[in-house]
Amino acid sequence: MLWGSRLVIATGWALWYFSAASTGTPQKEQVVKVRLFLPVLLVLALSLSACVTQHLNFTMHAPASVNLKAEGVHSLAVTTFEGPGDSGKKTAELLTTKLVEGQYFKIVERGKLLALEQEQVLGMTGVVDEKQAAKAGKVLGVDALVLGKVMPHLGQGKLMLSYRVVKTDTGEILMARQVVGGHSEEGQGMRRAFRKDEGGRPELMAKLMQNAVVKAVASLQPHPVKVERGFENGGWLFGDADVKQGIEYIKANRPEDAIAQWEGIVVRDPMNSAAWYDLGIAYEILNQFDKAEKAYRAAEKITPKPRYVEAVGHVKATAEAYRKLEEEK
Repeated sequence: MLWGSRLVIATGWALWYFSAASTGTPQKEQVVKVRLFLPVLLVLALSLSACVTQHLNFTMHAPASVNLKAEGVHSLAVTTFEGPGDSGKKTAELLTTKLVEGQYFKIVERGKLLALEQEQVLGMTGVVDEKQAAKAGKVLGVDALVLGKVMPHLGQGKLMLSYRVVKTDTGEILMARQVVGGHSEEGQGMRRAFRKDEGGRPELMAKLMQNAVVKAVASLQPHPVKVERGFENGGWLFGDADVKQGIEYIKANRPEDAIAQWEGIVVRDPMNSAAWYDLGIAYEILNQFDKAEKAYRAAEKITPKPRYVEAVGHVKATAEAYRKLEEEK
């Protein structure tokens, strides 16, 4: 819509220019002015051609930071984290819930772990180190325990979560991470709200905790991620109707039909870089990474746009992440 408006304005300006130039102007001067103006039109056409894309969002899956199943971990229990007030308990409960929702590990109910603490099987302090984790694991029959600490910095609009996964049969620490709930822009708003209203502390704490736990879960197990891809229309301004039909198939969640559409185009017109590029995205959506890379390289060979060059590197990284994801199943 923006570029269409600009084209209308540019066209109107060009008509005015030529009209004004022809009024009382010798023919020779008109020709000179037309020649001077032609490069402007050419630059406009090229800029329009370079900017015609449709951005669509997709959900893909990313692997965990560490493949815990490869380490023999198929069941987990989350201990009560250290932290001020009841922040450790609430964090552990939220983390347990999120892990259960992921259906990746077998998660032991926290009630069983709390019962051990109440019975003083683990001592008065609960699970705070690797020795106690190993002891609890043997009683609960789990492969690993998640231990951690909550460190809120509400005045700064953030909450730090430090956690580690301990193998219960050996006491070995399989992974250790720190995540921060909140980000700089959001944190500034949170800091202002916190200073104005001390009573907003529980709400702020809950929001930061939620954000931190989501990040922690993403490091522990495969998780969905939102990705954006920009499809090319295949022509300046309004695009190529055949190429755009493939995009409509993608919007309708019909990637196989989109692939058939774009494959037909590149057979008829092997120099159609937009069709090759869009075809690569469709292959990538279906996890056909080798075909996607070939399509991206074909587009890059025709027109070495930065977008095409970056797509080749991106699909290689995505293929490696998918390989790790398959290993974690």
